[in-house]
Amino acid sequence: MASNTVIEVTSPLYLHPSESSNSVSVEKLEGSTNYRTWKRSMEIALASKRKLGFVTGLVKRDVIDPIKQDAWDTCNNMVISWINAKVSTAIKKSRKYFLNKAVYEMKQRGRSITEYYTELRAM
Repeated sequence: MASNTVIEVTSPLYLHPSESSNSVSVEKLEGSTNYRTWKRSMEIALASKRKLGFVTGLVKRDVIDPIKQDAWDTCNNMVISWINAKVSTAIKKSRKYFLNKAVYEMKQRGRSITEYYTELRAM
C-alpha cells in the first residue's frame, strides 16, 4: 500500500538536513556535579528542536504508516546520538574512577601471587 504521507517542518518527526550528531549545544555531562544543569540544558535543547517527546515518550512510533515509522526511527536515533555525544565523557570518567579505586583497594588476601596478579590484570 503506497503512502502519501508528508512530514511537515513543524512535526517532531521532521529532521532538518543540517542536523547531525553534534548539533545539540549542551555542555558535556561530567557526572553528578553538573547533572541537574546538564539535564535542564538538554531538555531545553531537545524541546527547541521539537524532539523532547522522544525522551519523555510523548512522541510514539506510528503503528500503521511506514513513512512515519521511518521518520520516527531516524529522529529517535538522532536524539540518542545527541545524548550519547554529551554523556560518553562522563561514562568514561566514571568507569576510570571506579577501576582506579578498585585497583587501589585490591589486596592479595592470602591468594597466590599468580591469582592476585591475574585478577589485577583482568581489571
